[in-house]
Amino acid sequence: MKNFKSKNIATAILFLAVIAFASSCKKNEDTPAPTPADNFSLTITSPTAMQTFPNGSTVNVKATVSNDTEMHGYELIITNTSNNNEEVFKKEVHEHGASYTIDESWVNNVTMHSDMVVKITVYVDHEGNTKTQSIHFHCHP
Repeated sequence: MKNFKSKNIATAILFLAVIAFASSCKKNEDTPAPTPADNFSLTITSPTAMQTFPNGSTVNVKATVSNDTEMHGYELIITNTSNNNEEVFKKEVHEHGASYTIDESWVNNVTMHSDMVVKITVYVDHEGNTKTQSIHFHCHP
């Protein structure tokens, strides 16, 4: 009888160990795998936030983008938010690379004081993942 009890206890301990091991493995499955954007960086250096541009001056848009994995392009849009969100400049680039240097310009030709926004959207992958950064600035007529 003692031998039977010992075998049952040993079997129960083994069963509990298997359950503990299996559940600990399941927790590792819940940890998300790194995504292509984990080490993503997008920095707009120009224009600066709330910078003002007189009529006829050039608004230089400068930015750097980097990632650990290859990206699939970007879109740059300058919008006049004081004029029904009118797009005054748009550039789409479909370029594969782990880094981009963005250097574009637009000449201020607004006819009224205008709050503006430059928005850069980077296409991180072909699955539709994007990262976006915006800077607000102002233009005088």
